[in-house]
Amino acid sequence: MESLRWIAVVFSMVLGLGVTRLMTGSVVVFKARRTVRIDWLPLVWAICVLLTQLQFWWGLYDIPPSPHGWNFLEFLAVVSLPMTLFLASAVLLPATEAEAIGRDGKSYFELEGRWGLVPYGLYFVLAYLGNVFFFNVPPFSPISAVHLVLAVVPIVVLASTSRRIQIAATLLYIPATCIGIWANSDVY
Repeated sequence: MESLRWIAVVFSMVLGLGVTRLMTGSVVVFKARRTVRIDWLPLVWAICVLLTQLQFWWGLYDIPPSPHGWNFLEFLAVVSLPMTLFLASAVLLPATEAEAIGRDGKSYFELEGRWGLVPYGLYFVLAYLGNVFFFNVPPFSPISAVHLVLAVVPIVVLASTSRRIQIAATLLYIPATCIGIWANSDVY
């Protein structure tokens, strides 16, 4: 049980950095609002990432201890989850007003921010694998299906050059995120 506490500390540090990055990016967007046209699409994705981070953080309390203890490779596999969420947080929104100024929110998202969707989608691939291998969740269970949808949709938004497809996929993602958060509350 003691090793689980140390792992939770590392998770909390990385998740805290990600939440801080999203909150800072939100403040940057707010401050730049007079000179930059705000785009709602990256803000929705930032909210989804934030909710996922908070749900993961909340779920740390329910993670059962490993019956055989943790080895370093298992630790790396599991700590990659909050790290992917941090990477998504670091890229989705501009870090400084200077980075935001000169572009509108849409062009920032198209050039830079949407790349945050790669680690965000990867998070759900890793969550799927972690649930199957660490928590014995059946690979074809409803939560596994939700994780796969949550992994694919961000990549669709990233790969699409059509704003309509990006909007439709983002609007589909909102209820899928809510379902995923609700369902993950029972898994961890």
